[in-house]
Amino acid sequence: MKKWIIPSNMNRYDVIGAYSKLDEIDWTQRVKSIEAGDIVYVYISAPISAIKLCCEVIATNLTSENAELIDDSEFVVGENFDVKESSQYMRLRKIREFNDNEIPLSVMQEHGVKGNIQGARSLPEELEQYISLLELEKGNKSKVDCLGLLDYLTENAGKVYKSPEKASVEEKPALLNLKEKGRSAIKTLKEIGDECSKKCGPFIIDGGNWLDASYTKVRNYLLAQLKYPEHTQSPESISIFVEEDENSGKARYRVSLEIRDTAAKKEDYDKHYKSLDLPLDTDNGLQYFLGGNNSDSEFGASEITDPSVIKQMLEKKKFKRCKFLDALAEMTFHQMMRCFKKLFRLQEL
Repeated sequence: MKKWIIPSNMNRYDVIGAYSKLDEIDWTQRVKSIEAGDIVYVYISAPISAIKLCCEVIATNLTSENAELIDDSEFVVGENFDVKESSQYMRLRKIREFNDNEIPLSVMQEHGVKGNIQGARSLPEELEQYISLLELEKGNKSKVDCLGLLDYLTENAGKVYKSPEKASVEEKPALLNLKEKGRSAIKTLKEIGDECSKKCGPFIIDGGNWLDASYTKVRNYLLAQLKYPEHTQSPESISIFVEEDENSGKARYRVSLEIRDTAAKKEDYDKHYKSLDLPLDTDNGLQYFLGGNNSDSEFGASEITDPSVIKQMLEKKKFKRCKFLDALAEMTFHQMMRCFKKLFRLQEL
């Protein structure tokens, strides 16, 4: 079985409308090597510019002479496009449909696609892996409950806690419930780290704690640090935060390449600062993040965007530096993975 990408122009043929009414459609077959059983991803050109459909090839080499072709003429846009009398077709059955922002051209080009999609081509292995991860998430959302972790933080951050063993009979049930929620949240955060480790690792994962340093309140953030096994002593890590957005007040994820100030030496900073030499990928949510471990601006994005100015400030050790992805509650696991892959490329400089 092979996998392919084929282009579609909505100004000529309404493929979305066709599949809303028909289970299968007949598509002009311009590549003879496509066979029954292959998988075809339909890329729709501008203004969508994204893969929208995944289809299975049911039959190939169909013509008006050897088969009863499917009538989809109502979805043809404009004149002189429907040429079924003389063309050769393959029959495609829709398997699933994607949202416009799930596999846009920019993501395709990040994962092995060269140039624009102007004709049928084989699916690059890197893009196939990305789509497999995306489809896994859509087909098994309970595997990693990303949204549930955000709900946990919104509902429980800052709550007063004490040991249930020292509590009154009336207090004990609520405290036990809070304890179970906190442990479950840490477990979910580690599961997210495990999935990242499978795709980008392996990594050693430190899942942190759900209580603050005094053990009397629920933390207002959760943190998991990921490091390569051979770099467990390094102060640098890729970290997953679950925290409150200072602007919207909503819980969000933040994925950061950062360095722990209290454990870093000059050579650690020198390595860490190399990522400033690369262009900042703002299209995918990366921002500069300045602050010390004890700074009031610990969780704020920097208004300074000039790398040379940031380097001067970092050399004076007033701040630490990292790049991170801002995301609200609708963040999906595959978006988090996209950010991870970009940050790991920076870390490997």
